[in-house]
Amino acid sequence: MRVDPYTWDREEWCEQARRAGPGPKDMARGPAFAVSAQHPCSVRTGEAVLRAGGSAADAVVAMTVVDTVVQPGTSTLGGHLTMLVHDTSSGRTDTLNAGFDSVTGDGDPYDRIAERAGGRAVLVPGLIAGLDAAWQRYGRLPWGELWRPAAYFAREGFPLSQHYALVARSRRQVLTRHPEGRAIFGALVDNSVDSSGATQEAGWIFRQPQLADTLDRIGTDGAGYVYQGPWAQRLVEAVGRLDGRMTLSDLARYQARWHEPLVGTYLGKELRVCPPPHYGGAVVLLALAVAEALGLHERPPRWRSADSFYDEIQAMAGAIAARGQHDEVDDITQRIRRREFIGGPFEPPQGSHSLAAVDADGQLAVATHSVAGLPWGEAGIFVDGIAVNSARYLQPSATIPGDRVRETLATQLVLDNNRPVFAATAMGTGLHGCLMQNTVNVLAHGLDLHQAIDQDRWGFYDYDYQTGRATNAIQTEPFTPGLLDRVEEIGQPLARTDAAGRPYARRDKPQPGHTIAPTIGSWAAVAIDPGTEERLAVTEPRLMGTTTAG
Repeated sequence: MRVDPYTWDREEWCEQARRAGPGPKDMARGPAFAVSAQHPCSVRTGEAVLRAGGSAADAVVAMTVVDTVVQPGTSTLGGHLTMLVHDTSSGRTDTLNAGFDSVTGDGDPYDRIAERAGGRAVLVPGLIAGLDAAWQRYGRLPWGELWRPAAYFAREGFPLSQHYALVARSRRQVLTRHPEGRAIFGALVDNSVDSSGATQEAGWIFRQPQLADTLDRIGTDGAGYVYQGPWAQRLVEAVGRLDGRMTLSDLARYQARWHEPLVGTYLGKELRVCPPPHYGGAVVLLALAVAEALGLHERPPRWRSADSFYDEIQAMAGAIAARGQHDEVDDITQRIRRREFIGGPFEPPQGSHSLAAVDADGQLAVATHSVAGLPWGEAGIFVDGIAVNSARYLQPSATIPGDRVRETLATQLVLDNNRPVFAATAMGTGLHGCLMQNTVNVLAHGLDLHQAIDQDRWGFYDYDYQTGRATNAIQTEPFTPGLLDRVEEIGQPLARTDAAGRPYARRDKPQPGHTIAPTIGSWAAVAIDPGTEERLAVTEPRLMGTTTAG
């Protein structure tokens, strides 16, 4: 069957896109499939793929490509990806690392702040190779069908949200740095928004025809068009004009990597995560092991207890500092019991968009993909409509030339006696704490997926992407009166306002154009109800995402 976006009710999905925003979200339930994503166009795509007979992995592939068109610059085909796929019938779990490779011929000292807008900041992208690997192993529909919706949204356009306009305007210097970017975004950042970021024309439709042509070519020619074909040549030339050292061989040698999952336990349940060099999963496993050793599951939850709140943060801080090395459980636990403060700052996680799907055959697929930085990166390079990453400025300086970059991304599966409890992924600088807290919410405190995602959370350290500086203060949602004061009295500094000095908004009272989700983390999860066999999906109330099921 075909996935034909031209047959979709354009008025219907445009209205959904215009109305989307932060706020309370229902859990989707359906007999055959469920989907979670952060944009209504992506969710509509996932639904269409599954109704056409595609797999959960197919849906995630197609939704990822749509994300790179409709999301405000935090996603790009020139970015990176992590993915986890579980087959319920066989019990097999595969994890996919489609992270960045460093450039083989560039081992010289690199100033990650001074050179972040240059060609040396660009790493070898993995996202398209990762999508191809997922499709090769799990795809049911033709490759080209999975690219049709994204090409449609790029060519025919989609309604701009106020958030997209605000983000684009805030990144005007990057978007208009080079002629290619000015051709795409000049009218948007200069003429189409007022001082508040609101679109001047009701129903402004944003089109990217050059990107649409590129998406059509990839859909027709496959991933080789990007890694060995004309696009690869143009990328190397564009990066080289800004002193980059990437070569065609860097792109041609790139391979997405399948791995056996890294396995841990929490309260008798089995957890499977992506192994290093995507080390975020190992961090989450270690933090949960420390939480169990501390007996947090036997104590009041963080939203009722300042001690539990404090100890959760310290468990995560210790896990990040130890880079997920499980032999550190006892040491971290003892330090927390002695009230020895484990502070940051640490390098920030870089996940930007989370997707999840479950199909009629019981396949669960979750993924996170990202530009790894501020929207559209720092270099402002566009090649045939695709934003090029400048992710090196966020990476450790000790990265070996030509090697896979160590990254913070994480995806997760929870099993009870080999039966999936849920599969989840998270994005934003708070992604590790987000995965940990929601797992604790479900397994320790007995909440369902919808109740879990609705609870207040703490996030990452107060971090400035522009300067690379951070403090020991943890970003946090409001919680109940007085609770945060008690947490600070115990010894954990907290950041209660955003960079503009605004109090972080509760998820049920969003501020226009503002969301706390990237700093607190954003969760997407799918499951199969053990009683009814219904497919379930939840999405963040802190974002504009949505769910669907059928």
